[in-house]
Amino acid sequence: LFPDTDASYRNADSRLLLQEAALRVRQAGWRIENIDATVIAEQPMIAPHVAAMCQVIAASCEISVASISVKGKRGEKLGFTGRGEGIAALAVALLIDQLN
Repeated sequence: LFPDTDASYRNADSRLLLQEAALRVRQAGWRIENIDATVIAEQPMIAPHVAAMCQVIAASCEISVASISVKGKRGEKLGFTGRGEGIAALAVALLIDQLN
């Protein structure tokens, strides 16, 4: 949906991208049941921000905050995240078919 080769997405507000993705999921006849996300970073520490992140994700996807899980992990000196050169994120969403 949002190719990194398209300059119009450079510095885009990720909340708007998430809102658009969630809208397309709903338009395709699916419902987001839950989202589980892991942020891998040496800095900043994610724990103090988890509640706010869950609120923003839930609002952007129009689902309950109870359906969102965000956790932080450290790179433990492995790879670019462990050296503090960047941040990685992994996320999975469970979708429920609303049409069948």
